[in-house]
Amino acid sequence: MNYIREAENYLRYYRELQQSIRHADRMIVKLTWQGAPRDAGAVDMVVAGVRASKLVNTLNQIYQLQKWQEMRERTQVEIDKVEESLSVICADPVRAVPGCAGDVVRR
Repeated sequence: MNYIREAENYLRYYRELQQSIRHADRMIVKLTWQGAPRDAGAVDMVVAGVRASKLVNTLNQIYQLQKWQEMRERTQVEIDKVEESLSVICADPVRAVPGCAGDVVRR
């Protein structure tokens, strides 16, 4: 087995998962702010009833927000698996690389 290649693959996978988490966080914030109530402007007209398009847009935003949160949670589970594998590699005296530490990976 090529342990260096295995470690490189774990680190590449870890980096891509971290980027995915950051992207999911950005999308969650964006969707949250899109659904937030707006401040009253200079002219605030109250519309009687709810337009159909507003209701559909709101439901779409809720659905997207839910999906992004689910994807973020599943990605975090995968990151935890990679961190566990890396800690096993670091703990094994045969496979350990000099200077190997779990905190180094998280930076």
